[in-house]
Amino acid sequence: MVKDSQWVRDRTVIEESLPLGYREALLFDSQTQNIYEGLSSNFFVVLPNPDEQQRSMLITAPLEHVLEGTTLKIIVKICERDKIDFRHEFPNIRDIQKWQGALVQPIELLRFRDNGLTIELPKENHPIIEHISREVKKEALKRAHQIL
Repeated sequence: MVKDSQWVRDRTVIEESLPLGYREALLFDSQTQNIYEGLSSNFFVVLPNPDEQQRSMLITAPLEHVLEGTTLKIIVKICERDKIDFRHEFPNIRDIQKWQGALVQPIELLRFRDNGLTIELPKENHPIIEHISREVKKEALKRAHQIL
């Protein structure tokens, strides 16, 4: 998937159609229920690791289907550094009961574009999500340049 100037126009239409209080919509395949990413962000889900039941893992859509932006690169580095299991696998709406947490930068109310399904993320999130959110903020501050 390549985002281009047409995508900017398409995204504007979607953003304008979001209900009051919503800032993000997730793009997903209505047939497979695979979630790709948000309009302007990556989407991550924490699930039980099928290989190690005592551990959780963080997943996001495969790179060939989403834009690999700065935030995604930072999160991958955080997972590698802090030994958090990470995989490029599609989060799937059918697995929502297994989700232990979800992350959109920033964490917001979500609306799925095609069917209007709304998911409100819990105020208290999974420790992996809280850790990654803190570390992304630290990294952003470290990379920021003072303008004035």
